[in-house]
Amino acid sequence: SWFLDTSAVKNVKPNDAVTQVLSVDVLDFKPVVGSHKLSNVSIEEDSIVCDSMKELWGDKKPQLILSDMMHNVSGEKSHDHINSIKLCSAVLKFSFEIS
Repeated sequence: SWFLDTSAVKNVKPNDAVTQVLSVDVLDFKPVVGSHKLSNVSIEEDSIVCDSMKELWGDKKPQLILSDMMHNVSGEKSHDHINSIKLCSAVLKFSFEIS
C-alpha cells in the first residue's frame, strides 16, 4: 500500500495547466489525487509506461513519477539483494530513456 505526502503532487508546477504526474504500481490502487493512474504495470515494463505517457502528454515528459517499488521478497537475503539491485538498475535505465 502507499503512504505518500501528497503535497509533492500539489507542488508540481503544471505545464499548460496539465499536471504531468504519473502513479505506477504492479497492483491496483487508489489513485493519488492530482495524478494519472497506471496500475497492474511494473515500472520495469518501460515500454508500457512510455506508451502511456505518450498517450497522456504526447512528447512532453512527466514532472513526477510515483511508484512504491519493491520486488517480491523471498527471505533469501542474497537473492532479495540481487532482485533489489536489478530493480534499481531498471529504474535508472528508465530514467535515462525518458530524460
